[in-house]
Amino acid sequence: METANRSEVAANITAVTVFPDRARVTRAGRVSLDAGLHRLEFTDLPLALLPDSLRASGRGTARAKLLGVSTRLEHYRETPATAVRELEEQLQAAQDADAELAARQAALAKEQANLEALGAQSEM
Repeated sequence: METANRSEVAANITAVTVFPDRARVTRAGRVSLDAGLHRLEFTDLPLALLPDSLRASGRGTARAKLLGVSTRLEHYRETPATAVRELEEQLQAAQDADAELAARQAALAKEQANLEALGAQSEM
């Protein structure tokens, strides 16, 4: 079996049709290929994409045959987008500050309980 050459395709949104329960987004890209078997990859598609709804077609000057379409969800060790990574860091910092405030609140509640117990003993 022949090994497929991999090519990443930059595809821009060319049309959007909005329906009451879904939207159809059309993307188009160009790629020049030599003769042989090729695997074309479209990256950065939305997470909300329904794999069963994905369709593909192609055209060109040479005779070509589309053998299939498949999807793959990739997980990243680190978030690739800088803005998203910065927001995640801010969220983590806010969660850490919240945990610190909760710990201080618990310590102050214990101190208050101890002072109230001492106050109750002194009234006797």
